[in-house]
Amino acid sequence: MQSIASHAIASLLFAAALPALAQYPGKPIHIVVPSAPGDGSDLTSRLIGDKLAAVLGQPVVIENKLGAGGVVGTEYAARQPADGYTLIMANAGSHAINAALYSKLLGSEPVESSQNFAMFILPNGTAFGLWARHDVEPRATLPGGTELGFTVDSDDDVRSTRDAWVGLGLKILQEPTQMDFGYTFTAADPDGHRLRVYKPSEN
Repeated sequence: MQSIASHAIASLLFAAALPALAQYPGKPIHIVVPSAPGDGSDLTSRLIGDKLAAVLGQPVVIENKLGAGGVVGTEYAARQPADGYTLIMANAGSHAINAALYSKLLGSEPVESSQNFAMFILPNGTAFGLWARHDVEPRATLPGGTELGFTVDSDDDVRSTRDAWVGLGLKILQEPTQMDFGYTFTAADPDGHRLRVYKPSEN
């Protein structure tokens, strides 16, 4: 985290240097965080804010502006004067990463896609919806006890799929192994949802 914070501070300081250098900063600086207090972006912003305050000699105020998957905070920051006193902590959300990932896993593009939702139609006609965890209503709990299963035709397909998914950056929870129902492995997507690939047993 220290390395990430150092790079972020350097970037923010560069942005802060754009106004009149001799006068800046002459008042508190605000960092807009488009997410909830206590999450990763918020904690990182507070760490950066403390460092910036020490370096620049002005208070740094963290403003959490929630809503619409980050749109509310982003639009709020965009409406502020372009004077270097309002910064925004922006990061690539896991929903966008997951939507792109599932396009590769399923071999198809979503039939419906927005900032917070993507829908895929599986080969058997089943609709598979992917929601941004922090925007779905009712609120989603941490994953556990459910899986999305993918059947393949052979043990070699299980192993090759495992290798391909590692290349996509998925975390392998269970290496390929023989179980009662077939030869299988289990992975997790960036939100922690379990994905199982298996070749069914022939019995």
